[in-house]
Amino acid sequence: MSIDADGRFTIGTADGRRLLYGHGSDPWSSLYTFRVDGVEYRQPYEGTDIVVETPPTLNGATIYCSFTLGNYRIWQYVTPIDFTATEGSVKIEYVIENNDATAHDLDLLLELDTMVNYNDAAPLSTEFGYAAVETCFDDPGIPDYWQAFEVDPNQGPEYLVGQGTLNGYDATPPVRFAVGQWGDFYSAGFDYVCDDQSYGDSAVLLWWLNNIAPGGSAYMCTYYGIGEVTQSPGELSLTMSAPSELTCDHYGNLVPNPFSVNLIVTNTGASVCEGVQAAISMENGLMVVTDTYALGDIPAGDYATASFEVTATGDPCDQYIDYGCEVTSSTCESNWVDDTIWVPCCYVTEVEPSHFSLAQNYPNPFNPSTIIEYSLAEPVPVQIQITNLNGELISTLVNENGSVGTHTVEFNATGLPSGLYFYTLIAGDYITTRKMVLLQ
Repeated sequence: MSIDADGRFTIGTADGRRLLYGHGSDPWSSLYTFRVDGVEYRQPYEGTDIVVETPPTLNGATIYCSFTLGNYRIWQYVTPIDFTATEGSVKIEYVIENNDATAHDLDLLLELDTMVNYNDAAPLSTEFGYAAVETCFDDPGIPDYWQAFEVDPNQGPEYLVGQGTLNGYDATPPVRFAVGQWGDFYSAGFDYVCDDQSYGDSAVLLWWLNNIAPGGSAYMCTYYGIGEVTQSPGELSLTMSAPSELTCDHYGNLVPNPFSVNLIVTNTGASVCEGVQAAISMENGLMVVTDTYALGDIPAGDYATASFEVTATGDPCDQYIDYGCEVTSSTCESNWVDDTIWVPCCYVTEVEPSHFSLAQNYPNPFNPSTIIEYSLAEPVPVQIQITNLNGELISTLVNENGSVGTHTVEFNATGLPSGLYFYTLIAGDYITTRKMVLLQ
């Protein structure tokens, strides 16, 4: 991950493979456009009234920067994270502040120039299928995620998959999303209309529209990083994508739940596959309302898609649960692809913690209060400190001799400005820090 003075960034893997164009060199081709009451300001901001207030600054794993336009401020945060042990991502966050005395429309349009390893024309797909042409999706039909392939949806496991998360975890879905041609998207404005034409050099667009009250702010968040698919080659070649694991939120709920199991069916043969059907089956602990889709006839070299909405019941839990999709045809050989998903048990136990830990605050973003949870494996002096972006101490929430167990403390940010804050657990020799976003 790298970023320039204007806040434009690029993303790649730890071993140097690209997920966005420019990784390892100049991150000029992915950018955002800021709109104030219908007037657009596009990166880089030279020649405009937008000025850099905070240049790109590293704090922990986060690179943040900010820009001002009169009484408006834009904060950008990019942070590498791990969803699971095998899937890494970059969390991309924006906070827009309206410090004016009246409400204003303060909107954001983000363009990401996809390039997967050496392929600058990386094919794009969503949960609604492989998008071979420039396509716009509007609310409420925004996909939960999108993927970019190094070769195509039928590529082997040695090839890289990029994946963006639009809905799930704490992502804030855009009101509009598009896949298509970078040459068109790079100069696109808020009124851009997709042309439904095939694309070469690929990219995506995300629109967020905000009417922000006086003294208020808006928060936007999306993810992009390494994705994963399960494949089964054959005359009807199958590519299946779904979360590899579910997690628990602070209220004891599985997330994301329900989740989507998405299937791309490609006819790799020389003749039409007629009467194609896709069906899903699963072990106890998963359920689905619609388990079969009629995909019709698939011409040679063409594809069809199916998306199954699956719900985890929570029983059984703390185990992997198997599921799979079978595709049949009256004229072509059938095929099967299967996978597993980890389903945890979501409940609060009273057992003593075996290690020190600091949980993500909840809710996050918050206004004006949030809960911070931490665990102590042994009795030690403990502090919880709140600092701002400049490292200045805002508050010491806890300063005591801590006891073994899991504890919570409330942080009330009334009177503080919107933005990014850090909270640090100091427990004996154990020190760790997390970040949180205040939206007033």
